[in-house]
Amino acid sequence: MGVHVFNASVTLRDGALSNGSINVTASEVHADGAAGGPARALVFSANLVQLTVKVFKETKCLGEGSCSLLIEGTVKADGPLNVEKIHASINNTTIAIQDELYQFVQKQKKYKPASIRKDVICEDHIATLIPRLSPVIPKIFSLRIDTTTVKCIDNITKTNFKISLQSLHVSYIIFYYIFSYLLYDRGRVYNLNSILIYYLELGC
Repeated sequence: MGVHVFNASVTLRDGALSNGSINVTASEVHADGAAGGPARALVFSANLVQLTVKVFKETKCLGEGSCSLLIEGTVKADGPLNVEKIHASINNTTIAIQDELYQFVQKQKKYKPASIRKDVICEDHIATLIPRLSPVIPKIFSLRIDTTTVKCIDNITKTNFKISLQSLHVSYIIFYYIFSYLLYDRGRVYNLNSILIYYLELGC
C-alpha cells in the first residue's frame, strides 16, 4: 500500500511564543510499504521532496531550512519486532539562520527550580539497556548527506557566516553470534554477541 500527498503544508501557532509560528511545507510526500513473504518482513520507504521548515516571529522569518529526505528500511515481524536495516539519504540541505532567532529562543525559556527528591534511588540500568534497545537498533544502517549549506546572518554587524559540506556517508553493520565478549561490571557478567563495523566518509 502507499500514500502520496502533494503540496502539503502545516502551520503551528502558539500565542505564548510572542506571536511566533512554525511553517512546514513539502511539495511531495510519499509513504509506501509491503509485507509478506516467508520471512514475514515489512519493507517500507518514505520520501519527502522539497521539505521546508520556517520559523516566524509575526511576519518576519527568523530561520529557514530545506532538504529532500528519503528513508528505506526493513522490519521483521517473525517473533519479536526487529529492525533489520535502515537507509537514509538527505539531499540539497540549506539552512539559513538570522541573529534574531537566538534572541527569540532565549526569551521563550522558562526556568524552573530544581526539585530534589531524597527518596530517589539511583539504579544501574546498563544490564537491561542493551536487551531493551536491541530490537529497534538497525542491524544495517547507512546515512548519506549531500550538498549541505549552513548560513548564519548577523544583521547588527552585517556579518555572514557560511559553511558547506559536499558529501557525508556513515554506515555500520552489526553481526550477531559471531564472537562472544564477557564484560564484568560490579559483579555482573554481560554476554555481548555482536561486532560493530562502521565506515565514515567525509567530503568537503
